[in-house]
Amino acid sequence: MADLISIQSQAMLRQGAVTAPGTGAGVAAAPVGEVPLVSVIVPAYNEEVVLGANLARLHTHLSGQHERYRFELIVVDDGSRDRTGAIADTFAASHPHVRVLHHRVNGNLGAALRTGFRHSRGDVVVTLDCDLTYDPAYVDRLLDALDEQHAHVALASAYLDGGEVSGVPWLRLLLSRSANRYLSTAVYGELATLTCMVRAYRGDLIRSLPLRANGTDINTEIIHKARMTGARLVEIPAHLDWATATKEAPGRVSSAKLARSVSSYLRAGLLLRPSALLVPTAVASFVLSALAVIGFGIIAVRDGLGHALIDQLALVVVGTGSALGGTVLVATAFVARLLKHYFEELFGLTTARSWGAHDGVAWEDSSEQQAGDEGSDPGRAAVRSFGPR
Repeated sequence: MADLISIQSQAMLRQGAVTAPGTGAGVAAAPVGEVPLVSVIVPAYNEEVVLGANLARLHTHLSGQHERYRFELIVVDDGSRDRTGAIADTFAASHPHVRVLHHRVNGNLGAALRTGFRHSRGDVVVTLDCDLTYDPAYVDRLLDALDEQHAHVALASAYLDGGEVSGVPWLRLLLSRSANRYLSTAVYGELATLTCMVRAYRGDLIRSLPLRANGTDINTEIIHKARMTGARLVEIPAHLDWATATKEAPGRVSSAKLARSVSSYLRAGLLLRPSALLVPTAVASFVLSALAVIGFGIIAVRDGLGHALIDQLALVVVGTGSALGGTVLVATAFVARLLKHYFEELFGLTTARSWGAHDGVAWEDSSEQQAGDEGSDPGRAAVRSFGPR
């Protein structure tokens, strides 16, 4: 992705600057004893209609939380063809703690997030939709979840009990709910919503993950790899509100990319839990084979062998093919599960310890381990408090 960063942004980063074009105040690393630094990443692609107002709304909210945390707002212009980049640069020039990173060409959501993660400095990294279909107040609620539940990843979930959805087109909502039910099964029901990008991550964790996805499947890739490190993931109920977004930017209702999204979710489910799709398909094949055998028997008894040859031959072909197909699927599921196990073992050896995972329990600070030796719970993650609420 380095080749996608604009020449201007590369020069700024080489010089150590962390401000947007036109600003002079950088965001320093958090001194010891100060409130944590929160990096808020906002990917943007052709968002000129809503970007200015939404950045102002978000910046106002973050600025009002100075007693709890400091912040840096990182806008990633993902190769927009409209004035999105210019609007973001203008906003950054007049607002402190705002950076803008530009991609020369559109790299999709995954590429934008990876750029944001790579250049973030925060103790915690929060990702938000540019259209603010989730209220900026969810930044604070996600931070509370990390703090109170000793978690490493907190996810906003419209499909968790207590969550709510408003204004989403029915077809998109149907596909989204179906995809998340399928993906939830793939993680054994531990999470209700895996496709939403509104989340908070411990900074050292998210920057340590070797992410590869360029599209929306980065959301499930992060969950997959975070779970392999032993990280603790939690959800909070949230309100997904498209009512305002679709009025201000009607084009967002377009379903042009839905087919690609469905395909990526199917692949993600296979990665998370190969048997979730392969085994049910194998069972369906065996059922079809059994029905074909029953049908063959009924015709043979009714008409006798040698009669209705075409029907009998068709049933033999269907039954045999289905049985073979089911057997292949079962074998594939078994092999895929073994490969998944070996991959997770290798991933854990090469990645987990780089951010502090130890023996399957995630921790972040050596002082927490010492506290565990003195009688506290060693399985809890060391956290930084986000100040008074």
